Amino acid sequence: MLTIAGTAACLESCSAPAAASAAVASWYEETLYEGKPFYVTKNAVSWKSGRKNADFGHWTAVSVYDPAVYMKAEGRQFTIGSGYGWDGVT
Repeated sequence: MLTIAGTAACLESCSAPAAASAAVASWYEETLYEGKPFYVTKNAVSWKSGRKNADFGHWTAVSVYDPAVYMKAEGRQFTIGSGYGWDGVT
């Protein structure tokens, strides 16, 4: 079974999520945007980087359209809020 920590490692090491197990897929939905895969978080996801000496810095990015949609970094801890969407590549 893949855990959120395992998923975080995958997200750190690859550019596009592959087909996920049901346990992992429960935190995001795959849809299409302009004919290409697009992923949207169903709920907040948070993980601590397993990389030695990793430091994401200390910052928060909030959507100008919906302040409830955010990304947040606190050292090795990274959080993506519910409703956050990405194309899996950028």
